[in-house]
Amino acid sequence: MVWKELRSFEDLPPIETKSGLAMKRHTPLRTETNVMCVHVKIDGHNIVVPIINQLQSLSHLAREAIQRLEDSGVDCDMAHDQCYFKKFHRDEFYIIKPSDIIKDVLSDDDMVEIVARKVKRKERSPGSEDGRVEESEESEDCSASHESEQTIAMDGSSLDLDILMLLSKGGWQLSLSEETMGRLAETRGIVEGIVDKGYIKYGVNTGFGLLSRVVVENDKLVDLQYNIVRSHCAGVGEALSLEATRRMLALRINVLAKAYSGCSPDLVEHMVRMFNKDCLPYIPAQGTVGASGDLAPLAHLAQGAIGEGKMWSPSTGWGDALEVLAANGITPYQMKAKDGLSSINGTQFICAVGAEALHRAKHCLNTTLVTCSLILDILFGHMEAFDERVHEIRPHSGQQRVASAFRALCHSAKYPSEIYELEKHDVQDPYTLRCVPQVRPLHPQMRPSGETIHPQMRPSGETPTPSDASLR
Repeated sequence: MVWKELRSFEDLPPIETKSGLAMKRHTPLRTETNVMCVHVKIDGHNIVVPIINQLQSLSHLAREAIQRLEDSGVDCDMAHDQCYFKKFHRDEFYIIKPSDIIKDVLSDDDMVEIVARKVKRKERSPGSEDGRVEESEESEDCSASHESEQTIAMDGSSLDLDILMLLSKGGWQLSLSEETMGRLAETRGIVEGIVDKGYIKYGVNTGFGLLSRVVVENDKLVDLQYNIVRSHCAGVGEALSLEATRRMLALRINVLAKAYSGCSPDLVEHMVRMFNKDCLPYIPAQGTVGASGDLAPLAHLAQGAIGEGKMWSPSTGWGDALEVLAANGITPYQMKAKDGLSSINGTQFICAVGAEALHRAKHCLNTTLVTCSLILDILFGHMEAFDERVHEIRPHSGQQRVASAFRALCHSAKYPSEIYELEKHDVQDPYTLRCVPQVRPLHPQMRPSGETIHPQMRPSGETPTPSDASLR
């Protein structure tokens, strides 16, 4: 039997023919031992690229993948020399460079994604994580992505679950492109125009909530920003883990980088510096009002940015935020009009926690599928219970997906199994094996979670949202 390691439920190899009750062993699709086939995801499309000369660099793979995509009629603006590669292994991915030799970093049937984004590398700064919050242990199977710092551009649109979970482990740098800074400056100009022209706009020069009818004079606008942050620092309980705090900070940066807030570009740059130096504020784990806004947790995040409250960094451990920032060469942020509201108005706390829950759930589901399939093989189980036609009778999508996973893992046209053809000594398998698709169809339940979490990584739910109409 040939085992294929799965990264996610969607990455199961396709079933190329319908399985039958008397299915015979199929001839493998490839017999040339000198040809390597790599599964490539590029620009949202999945293709297979055969490689004969494995001494070439990954740039050749990118060039060939782009050409095949264009030959199929799909326009691709990606340049083969302006990309990097993500190699998937189990539930994680690892960065490999275009200059790497194919045979040194890839094997037959490996799965990679070609991403049009440059990656810069820097040496990691020394320092151990001490303090009252412990980081989870790293896997011994490390790659270049864990050995050196890398840079991810935050633009408000590109962040996904895989990158977010990787950012939470530390050792990564964030950046803001000139285009993002331009958008931030444009919407910031709208806010400054409101203030300069004396327009009265909620959240800019008024109170909040019940005090929305109270107009705040221009010389008091800075005090208003500090007051809204300090007044909402009402969280209780133990601190979030360092990993969850990194996710929360990265998510807030990403949302502000979308440039619909009207905050000062300096605020976003300041948060990026905090992330890059791993300066993480103390954020109590309890106190949010959930979907109505993570006001308290985000206020504690902003409190650290202005040099108040507690903060952690690798070089200092836990200490006063002012001292931790100074030790890392960062000065406390000086609030400007609307910066306070822009700092605390969002749902990045529940998104940071929910993203981890979804990531773990996917990992558990994949592990369960592989484990059950392995048990079925060890016990010389019957594949008839997972026949495609059997599960078409009950059109439950989750049940059909799980059965498809079993067929792909245990026996398919692409990955035939010798165990499948062995003579069985019983009529059917125990219920706990043959009915796994019926009792483990978790995919339909996980899909709504993903459809909720992924958009929340890059929204702008702030009130108000500046626009040109605000100046009329």
